[in-house]
Amino acid sequence: MLRMMTSSKVCWVALGCGLLVIASVVTAAVLASLLISKGKDNEGKPDVDDIVKVSASPSWWTTFYKDNRSAFPTSTLPHFSSTLFKDVNECVARPCGHGNCVNYPGGYRCTCFPGWTGQNCQQDINECTTNPCQHGRCENYAGGYSCTCFTGWTGNNCQQDVNECVARPCGHGNCVNYPGGYRCTCLPGWTGQNCQQDINECTTNPCQHDRCENYAGGYSCICFTGWTGKNCQQAIPCQGGWSEYNNHCYKLFKDKVSWSTANERCKQHGANLASVTSADENNFIARLISDGDLVWFGLKTDGNGWKWTDGSQYTYNNWAPGEPGQSFVLQSRKCANMYAKDGGWYFLRAWGEKGEWNEDECSCHRPYVCKTPK
Repeated sequence: MLRMMTSSKVCWVALGCGLLVIASVVTAAVLASLLISKGKDNEGKPDVDDIVKVSASPSWWTTFYKDNRSAFPTSTLPHFSSTLFKDVNECVARPCGHGNCVNYPGGYRCTCFPGWTGQNCQQDINECTTNPCQHGRCENYAGGYSCTCFTGWTGNNCQQDVNECVARPCGHGNCVNYPGGYRCTCLPGWTGQNCQQDINECTTNPCQHDRCENYAGGYSCICFTGWTGKNCQQAIPCQGGWSEYNNHCYKLFKDKVSWSTANERCKQHGANLASVTSADENNFIARLISDGDLVWFGLKTDGNGWKWTDGSQYTYNNWAPGEPGQSFVLQSRKCANMYAKDGGWYFLRAWGEKGEWNEDECSCHRPYVCKTPK
């Protein structure tokens, strides 16, 4: 009895397993037929453009894959060696945000534009971390960067020196360019960063014996009488036969003429009969004269006071005692001369000392002294 029951159970189990296998095969066959019918063209042949490869297990076991994923949970179908499924073109969805999409069977890849990275080119690259701006400040932005160059530099990465000298910035000087800048070598008379400022040379008093006049880029000296040279530093020598005193030249002429003739002859030499404005000058002329008793110089009166012929102010005199206008012999004397020697009597008058002045007739013939500025 026990054996009969055991045999009966075994039979039922075997029968159930057989039915399960048959059901599985039938199910797989139905599914396969549906898939195969969708993968054919109008002529009933498999469409090459709509197929995917089938990965086969043992000859009686087939698992379908698409995009490296199982098409069905462990399907047990007869072995197929043909291609059945269509590849999905992921690039249609434009997954590469900042790049180009390349599709391939079962997947895709992104070729990123410059400045982007990541699987889908979604991540911005911060280029400033590599310090690309050689002479400037780096600013990162989505997909790139920009350089704000320091003064004197240009180029995408501020790597190129700007030649500022092309613009001729040095107004009155020569321009010298160097990496990142320039400098000006100013011409004489100019200063400032761009040689734009005039130097007032007159503040240093360069003119030794004259008046200084500044002008743009230089200066000039207006020399006093008797001086010459750029800075009036050189005394002008008197001509041959003339003697120098205080920037004037003097000469004794020994020919004897009247006062008016003497004055005219002095003018022919560019001079006047000598004026005397100080005791020192009077002593100089006294040493200069040696011939004759009296010598004409440039003092004359017109009845309204004594005046010098060269226009000098009559502020100094060295009249001999009793002069002028004390003569009891002649009352018409209007010209003056100087004693050339000491002492003695002259027409009942005592002579004065050498260098003292005497009032005399203008028509008398005497030697004379001329005076001219240097």
